[in-house]
Amino acid sequence: MARPRAFDLEKAEQAMLDAFWRDGYASTSLQDLCKATGLQHASLYAAFGPKDAMFQRALDRYQNWLAAEIATDAKGLDAIKATLDTVAKLTSADKERRGCPMINAVAEGKLSPEARSAAEAGLTRMRRLMRRYASEAAPARSAAELNEIATVLLAAHVSMRVLGRAQASPAMLQQIADNAYASAKIWCATVRSDRARTASQSPE
Repeated sequence: MARPRAFDLEKAEQAMLDAFWRDGYASTSLQDLCKATGLQHASLYAAFGPKDAMFQRALDRYQNWLAAEIATDAKGLDAIKATLDTVAKLTSADKERRGCPMINAVAEGKLSPEARSAAEAGLTRMRRLMRRYASEAAPARSAAELNEIATVLLAAHVSMRVLGRAQASPAMLQQIADNAYASAKIWCATVRSDRARTASQSPE
């Protein structure tokens, strides 16, 4: 019969996330993770696997937290605005200004293939969310056009997190959110304008 774990798995995961978030993937050693969690190397490895697996678990925890924070009942443009505004507020509210652990890790440039894949997967998840909201706002747009606006909105998200880490003011972060939303609004208005022009040119 397997012995029950003598530690809190949730607390250990959070401690790993805090360590990676604060110091980055490359600069966080196994010794740092042992110190953060209060676990011996053998116990840490048995529970989570190698460092890459620990990083994946930490990012999964971050993504779940972020998904809960930005969740909204809004649709389309309203959902885009709500998400951008929330990211700006979360970034400003972080007293340590840690940015985003996924973006921080990618920017390090010292990732293993597994760690890079884990970080990029999180950014892809955010881009897909923005694409979904854009599709709700402008269902007539082509797949390529939806991908383009989703990339613009993801870039705004990345910009807020990176500049937040660089101590940008809350006003600047909100301005980025507002400008990205304005771009999405113009993009949607263009769709409606194109529809109206096409309808007016249709033969009776």
